[in-house]
Amino acid sequence: VTALDESEFCDCDELESIVLPENLATIGGWAFSWCLSLTSVECRGENPPVIGMNIFDGVPASNYVIRVPASAVERYKTAAGWSDYADRIVAAE
Repeated sequence: VTALDESEFCDCDELESIVLPENLATIGGWAFSWCLSLTSVECRGENPPVIGMNIFDGVPASNYVIRVPASAVERYKTAAGWSDYADRIVAAE
């Protein structure tokens, strides 16, 4: 998988966590919007994928964390689009 389409998992009430592969290049807008059970997104790539608009629209910020490689935390926090979620980005354990 190198790309997630726009609204790929939108309204997926059962989605609690997801692991995104190292080679993921893009995440379409609203990909995880309204996934109200979402608690964890793990991005395994060292380089942040290009993301569309509002990928977590409707998901309460207090509900989820975005785990990334420890060496890439600052890269994700400052990347275009990802910086909107900087407070949710943590090093993967």
